[in-house]
Amino acid sequence: MTLGREGYRTLIASNGREALDLLPLGVPDLIILDLLMPVLDGPSMLKKVRATAQWKDIPVIILTAVSLAQAKKDLEHLGVHSYLQKGQFSLAELTGRVSSILRPQSAPSDVR
Repeated sequence: MTLGREGYRTLIASNGREALDLLPLGVPDLIILDLLMPVLDGPSMLKKVRATAQWKDIPVIILTAVSLAQAKKDLEHLGVHSYLQKGQFSLAELTGRVSSILRPQSAPSDVR
């Protein structure tokens, strides 16, 4: 809901399989992925995303209750852009990270 109020269009999946089923409907600009999901867990889903040509470059934010150090170690080869620990981030931090990935600040122009 917070991202919707910020002007982002969002789709929600309750598990990894459902999320994969949504991807062919339109490639998202960003995936926010929980690692612990039923049916198909986050790491398995992310491996499938990275193995598919049209999805391999989608930025991913991991949102998890597991150890961030362990998650980073386990997923470093899968191109995760950011990690957030459940219960230890604010909604402002989430929207800030989403914004920084989707709307990166452009470098100052050298206009004279």
